[in-house]
Formats: sequence, structure tokens, C-alpha cells
Amino acid sequence: MMLTKLSSWFSNLTRTNRFLLNLFLIFLFTWLDYITPPEFNMRLFYLIPISLSVWYEKNIKVGIIFSVLTSYLYYYFTVSESSSRLHGFYLIWELVIVCSFYIIFVLIVNQITKDKAALQKSESKFRSLFNNFEVGMFITRLDGSEILDCNDKYLKILNYTREEVVGKPSVNMWADKRERDKMVKMLKADGHVTDFEFDLLNKQGEVRRCVTSLRLYPDKGILEGSLLDITERKKAEEDLKESEEKFHAIFEQAAMGVALLNTKTGQFIRINQKYCDFIGYPMEEMLQKTFMDITYKEDIQINVDKNRELLESDRTEFSMEKRYMHKNGNIIWGNLTISPLWKSGKKPETFYHIGIVEDITGRKHAEEERNQLFTGIQRQAVELDTIFNALPYLVSLHAKDGQYLRVNPTIKKIFGFDPTKASREEIAQRLKAHFPDGQPLTPKNMPSNRALEGEAVYNIEYIVTDVSGNERTLLYNGIPWKMDGEVQGAVFVQEDITERKQAEFIIQKQNEQLQELNATKDKFFSIIAHDLRSPFTGFLGLTQTITEEASNISAQELTLLGSTMHKAADNLFRLLQNLLEWALMQSGSASIVLKDISLTNMITQNVEEIKVRSEQKGISINNIVTDHIRAYADEKMINSVLLNLLSNAVKFTNRNGAITVNVKEIADQMIEISVRDTGVGMPKSMMEKLFKLGEKTGRKGTEGELSTGLGLLLCKEFIEKNNGRIWVDSEEGAGSTFHFTLRSKE
Repeated sequence: MMLTKLSSWFSNLTRTNRFLLNLFLIFLFTWLDYITPPEFNMRLFYLIPISLSVWYEKNIKVGIIFSVLTSYLYYYFTVSESSSRLHGFYLIWELVIVCSFYIIFVLIVNQITKDKAALQKSESKFRSLFNNFEVGMFITRLDGSEILDCNDKYLKILNYTREEVVGKPSVNMWADKRERDKMVKMLKADGHVTDFEFDLLNKQGEVRRCVTSLRLYPDKGILEGSLLDITERKKAEEDLKESEEKFHAIFEQAAMGVALLNTKTGQFIRINQKYCDFIGYPMEEMLQKTFMDITYKEDIQINVDKNRELLESDRTEFSMEKRYMHKNGNIIWGNLTISPLWKSGKKPETFYHIGIVEDITGRKHAEEERNQLFTGIQRQAVELDTIFNALPYLVSLHAKDGQYLRVNPTIKKIFGFDPTKASREEIAQRLKAHFPDGQPLTPKNMPSNRALEGEAVYNIEYIVTDVSGNERTLLYNGIPWKMDGEVQGAVFVQEDITERKQAEFIIQKQNEQLQELNATKDKFFSIIAHDLRSPFTGFLGLTQTITEEASNISAQELTLLGSTMHKAADNLFRLLQNLLEWALMQSGSASIVLKDISLTNMITQNVEEIKVRSEQKGISINNIVTDHIRAYADEKMINSVLLNLLSNAVKFTNRNGAITVNVKEIADQMIEISVRDTGVGMPKSMMEKLFKLGEKTGRKGTEGELSTGLGLLLCKEFIEKNNGRIWVDSEEGAGSTFHFTLRSKE
């Protein structure tokens, strides 16, 4: 043990230190040689050559031979003959022992020197590999208390300097301490861990997804391991998965048939339901077929040649119109577009392509019919554009935050802008969208929010203003698409149901009108049954009296009965006239002719016509219309209105009363006509019912004149047909004033 340590110490000396030590030994040997007896001098002297060969790393054999020769010469010239034999034997024996000792010593020194050089070389190689390795390398304690060493790649991953890492705890860099506990448990169980994924925190606090492989040295309590940052790789994997989910959603929900095929064999690999519906076969049967099995026989070779051309050239797609055989035996047409799933110039071992088929059977049939009429006219492009632009649905793909990602041309056409380039707030503002109840559509209450939260949304109506400023009603349907159970966005399909809603509105209005007409008919019959019966009953009673009492009736009484019968007949005539005009109005048979009429002359004529009856009651009629006023209205209708209002004024005014007719011009080119009387007036409750059909407002005049209230209903209908309005101001016992308006010009 001491010899090994001494040899190691010697081997670590520099050449200068060896030289100095050698001088010291030479002086020491010389001094010892001087003080020792002659027979022992050579023992020390022959050590000098051996020492020189060792110190200067020369061949030990040369040193030994030189020592033996020197010792022999010294012995020959200095030792007496008497003791030569004994001393010669002793010399040889001593040389053997000493040389053996030095041979062993030198071999140990040389071996230690070689081992040290090999170790230094190995450490240098290890350090070079450790520092230059393409993955992070580190050495740390098992308990996480200290990082012992690491390479530059490890520092680069975590964005630390060596001084900030070496000697510091490693446990603080773990984003989730539970992951480290799991890793330590696995190490203690197996002694090593391979491809363990976990999250580390870099210097900026960012989470980096890493994978490590570790080996435990339990006797030392340390770990050696590698570290690889896979954050970008994991993100790329997630992006790829998201892309696949989008592809799946588009693939399954596409409006046209989509299929994945083997280009060489023509075998269907994957197919959507739209394709199956187009051909008529269930999906299980379709996946057992090739495209040749469903292609019309005369189009198979063309399709095969197109596929071969795709394999042998660098074309990125081709399209063709071809015929298919439907399961029911009918020939159907499809517009086929083929896109290869390999890059141009890079041919794989396995060839796949995507086939998209649009059902153009209807269009082809239409083309055949048109071609019979318009031979030689090329209409394909126009027809395709027409079909494309006439698509009835608005289809869009939305991100999780609601932003438009993809839209079809119909959306741009209706909206008047591209919603993928606008925010949700801007879209809501530009479209002025609202629900049917008038509630505005905002980013917070959009039906798309429910779909983006994971709920399928169906048949929600809302109204938008299109590019022309017209309101359109859209029927909203939204389907969320998810990845790993989380909503990533949604696909929305909106149907423009404006025309349908308008048709429903028209039907509703017609139903309401029909119900109103039925109600009017019922009320009309009620009026006839109730109000027409009374005048006839009275009239019949008078005729019966004359018939039965004719011989006993005096001339004066007969005159009185005749006057009464005349009044009854006059009232009955006016009632029948009003009923006839009302019936014509309600049936739509009464036509309206708007023209320029002299309102002044019409008022004068009606005042003269009513004077006979007014003078019988001593009622004065004051026509204060002096200016020549004209109106734009139907002459017959307005004449009937004036006659009805003047007749009612005479009917409900006491003897010696007064009636005043006036006209004045008002705003917006309108004229107001008023008929005021000093009659009995009416209570407020009667005023509220006055112009409503079915309300009992008829009452007798001041001298028993009959009244049904039908005349005022007729006045209201006539005035409204002439774009005016009618109303009354009245107070019970203080008379009434009826007003109505007409336009003064066209």
C-alpha cells in the first residue's frame, strides 16, 4: 500500500522536481558512501544509475546493466582478494534483491502513469460527449437537493446559466411535484426510468414539456439522466389532431359526396354518408366495392385512364363528369374531382386520393332538355354559376371564440361583406340583427354561444339586415366539434326562411281577414235580423190598420197614417240603401275612384236635400263654407258620408235646433269637414262604441225616428278608403260634432 502511494507520488512529480530530487539523492549517496566502510560503499553507489533511469523515465534494463558494470569495476579495484569471494557472492545476491525491488517499483509507477493517462483521456472524451450531446445531460441527487453537473443543452432548455443551476436544488424546477414523486418511486423500484414525460419550469416560469431517461446509483444517491424538450413536438401533435378533427367534421358534414380511395386498386377506404345517399348503397356495401363497380360501363375506361395519368404525372387534381349506376338501376350523373394525397414529384409506395362527387343528375337532365332546344349552345359554366349562387344555405365554420373561420359565398352575398375579416361586435352592428320579439342580437346572447359551449342548437330564428337594407329571417342550426372532450369550435348552417315567413304572414293575415269577414257576416246578419225587422213590423202594422179600419178612418186620420207610412218607408229605404252599400263594401264589389271633386258644391247639394226634413222639425242648417274648396276623393262615397251625417244631425236635434257645416284646411295637404248639431249629444260610453261593428249604438231620434248605427260604420269605412279619418266630440245634452278629413290634392 505504501509502495503504491509512493509510486503514485513519484509519478505525479514534474521533470523539474524529479531533477531536483535526483541531485539530492546523488549528494546523499555520495555522503553515505563517504561515511560507510569500504565494503558497503558499492551498495550505495550502484543505486545511482538505477535512480537516474527511473527519474528520467529511461529503460530500467539499461540502468540495471550499467549499475552491475559499475559495481563490478568498483569491486575489482577496491576490494581485497581475501574477501573477494565472500563479497562477490554477497554483491550478486544484493543486486538480485535490489534490482527485483526496483523492477517492481518501476512497473508499478509505469502502470499508474498509464492508468492515469487513460483515465484522463477517458474523462476528456466523456466530458466532450457530455457537453456536446444533442440532448440535455445532468447529474443530480436523488432527493433533488442539488444539481451536481449538467451540459450546455440542459442549460439551453431551461434558459439558465451554469452558475444558476449547478449546486442548486433540482426539485424547484418541477411544475408538478407529484410527477417527480412518481418518477422517484419508479427509480427506487426498477433502478432506471425510460422516456418519462413531465413538465419543467424554465427561468421565465414557462412550462416546458420534457421527456427524460434516468439511471439511479443507490450507493451514491445520485441520478444520471438525459433531458429532451418535446414542447414543440407535443404542440405539433395537438395541431395535427385538431386538423384531423376538422377534416373529420368537414368530411362527414360536407354537402357533397366525399371518399378516400386507393388510386391503384380503386378500392374505397373511407366514405361519407352523402356519397352513400348519392349511390343508394349502405356504407357497409360501399366499402366492399371499387369505383369501377358503381361506374357506368362506358365511363369506366375514361376514369381508369385519368387515374393512370394522375399516377404517372405531377398533376395535383383532375375533374370529370361521369355516370354512376344507382342501386335501383337508374343512371345518375356526378361531377367528380380527384385530388392526390402525395406531393408533386414525390411518389410514395402506397397511393391514395380524395374523390369529391357533386350530384348533377338534375342539371344533366336539364341540359339534355335544353340541348334539344338550343343545339350547340355552351351553357355549362353559366349553369354551374347559377347552381352555386342559388345554394339556399349559409354555411360557416367558427373558432372557439366565435370568430368566423370559413364561409360560403351565400353568406357574403346576403351579408354584403366577408365576416371572416370582422369581429363579432362589428358583425352584430353591421347586420343590425335581432330576434323576432325585437330583442337585439349581441355577442353575449348569440345562439352560437350555446353551440360553442358544447350544446347542439337547432331552429333558432333571428332577423338580419342584408346588403340591400332588407330584413331577412334566418333559421339557425349549430353543431359543436370537440377534441379530447373539449369544444374547439362549431359548424353553423343557416337557412334563409324570409319567403316562407312572408308566406306564413300572408296566410295569417288572410286567416285573420277571413275570421273578420266571418264575424262581419255574422254581425251583418244580426243587424239585418234585428234592425230590419222593426221597421217592417211597424210598416206592416200600419198597412194592417188601414186594411182593417178603412171604413172607419177619416180623411184626416188617413192623411196622418199616410205621413207615418211615408216616414217608415223613407227610414226603411235609407236602411236598405246603407245595408246594400255596406254589403258591397265588405264583399269588395264597391270600387273606389279617387278624383278631384268640388267639396263646396257637394256640401251645398246635401244641405238642400236634407232641408225638407229639417224644416219639418224647425231646424236651421248653417253652411258657412264660403271658399271654393276641392278634395281628392271618391265622389259617391263622400256624398254618402255627408248625407248620413246630416241625416243623423237632423234625427237627434230637437225642434228649433241648429246644424252647422264647416270646412277648413289643416297641415299635410289635408281638409277637415265638421257637422255640428245642438241635439241630445251622447255619453262617453256610447262614443267609445260608435264606430265598432256589433256594438249596439242605435237609438230613436228626438221624434221617434229609427236608427241602427250602421250609417256611421259605413261612414268610417268610406272615409278610411279615402285615406282619411273620422271622429266625434260630444257631450250628453249639449250636442255632437262629427269630424272627418280628406286629402286636398293627389
